[in-house]
Amino acid sequence: MKRMTKRVIAAVMSAVLLSVTPLMNVAPATVAAAEEKTLYIKEVKVGMGETEAEAKKELVDGGYTILKDDNGNLADLNVDAGSKSDLKKGANDKIVYLGYKTTKDPKDAVTDLAVMNMKGGYSVEDYNILMDQQMESQIKPFVDRFIATLDEYRENYKKSKSSLNHIRADYMRRMLNRLTDDDTGGQPIGDLLLNKTKYELGDAEYNKLSDEEKKNHADILTMLMQANGKATIIMETLLAKATDTAKNSWVDRFVSTTLDDLVEQVQEEDSSLSSKADVMAALDQRYYDTASGLLKKWEGFQKNVSDYEDMAEELEDNLEDVSDMVEDVKDIDLLEASDEEVDEYVDASTENTRQMIQMQVVGVCGYLKTVDYKDGTLWDFFSQDVDELSGDKEIRQLYPIVAALTPGQIAGLDFLSFEDLFSIALADKKTYRDVTEDVEKVETTSVYEGVNREIYDKGGSSPYK
Repeated sequence: MKRMTKRVIAAVMSAVLLSVTPLMNVAPATVAAAEEKTLYIKEVKVGMGETEAEAKKELVDGGYTILKDDNGNLADLNVDAGSKSDLKKGANDKIVYLGYKTTKDPKDAVTDLAVMNMKGGYSVEDYNILMDQQMESQIKPFVDRFIATLDEYRENYKKSKSSLNHIRADYMRRMLNRLTDDDTGGQPIGDLLLNKTKYELGDAEYNKLSDEEKKNHADILTMLMQANGKATIIMETLLAKATDTAKNSWVDRFVSTTLDDLVEQVQEEDSSLSSKADVMAALDQRYYDTASGLLKKWEGFQKNVSDYEDMAEELEDNLEDVSDMVEDVKDIDLLEASDEEVDEYVDASTENTRQMIQMQVVGVCGYLKTVDYKDGTLWDFFSQDVDELSGDKEIRQLYPIVAALTPGQIAGLDFLSFEDLFSIALADKKTYRDVTEDVEKVETTSVYEGVNREIYDKGGSSPYK
């Protein structure tokens, strides 16, 4: 590998900054709209009837294109459903077609879709039951786990303003504040979630509050159920990156902990574990599930680790060229651009995104090579093939990582890659301070941007646009 220049090193460090800052655009993507003048779905409508002619008449008359199957035939969405559907009462074998209209303007694109009130099909009552089931089976259990992440975000924010914990949480708060909540009068999400949510307070305590006081407590259940999908992921990711209330990082804790240490800890906590098998079973019960989650992230990260030297060389060779490409297209208005300008913009965006990923990988791997672990370095450890960790005994090599993570990190682990975890451990106070001013450049938008919330109202009608 060529020796990296100061310019490349600086760029690598900027990748660490990018790694803690997800994209905040929750509206339809302009770049995607520009790419080959993409057509977007702007309106959908359901047609039903006893016959094909009856089912498609209203769609054809309204100028809708009817969805077709892989064989080019009109796709009957009700095939094999009819009276067999759990949601239907009695026999109903109507033909159901889906019609749609398109647009080139991303501002008119459909971003969320739900179908209800199909006359003779799904009833309002059935739909309401489904929504209640979704809340009980998915939203509430997720929030119960994710509260650990919220707690660590709040605790870090309350720490000394000079501490890395506070600086990290404050940066995430500023990013979260680019999202707002309509239901609390447009309150910024970062500030709002520093307070307990309505769910955490409980209905009795929440109902004691005045209308003005209620605006300081988000209805997190409603938010997660109804918010724009991109906004939800961004919110959950930023909160996960604000966790860990300790003074040291999870990496520090990981490298100073061995599997033998964990065995000893389990034995001290439960003296009734008399055999090695009992001890290992207790260890598995505590760490196995989270370790399995880490293992799912391993293969992609391990490939980046093994390829990082090639990435570093390519990065050094192409850094200035890609920077020039980005500079050349920064003033292009995609909605008014010519085909050549669109192609130029897409190429620059693609190369820039690719380079940012390379920067993060190179920065993280360079860091791993400096951290001693066992008889080598962390880079050696993470160079292992996934097969070397996949057995019931082999996966225990990951237990020290699980033990090093905080409850909040584990609760938010679905939203963090290994690159994210290491980047957070690597980022120092200066890292966050250097990018704080860039936060204000991010456009503020509602978490419900592009969502027709009427579909969630009981008895509401089905939206077609």
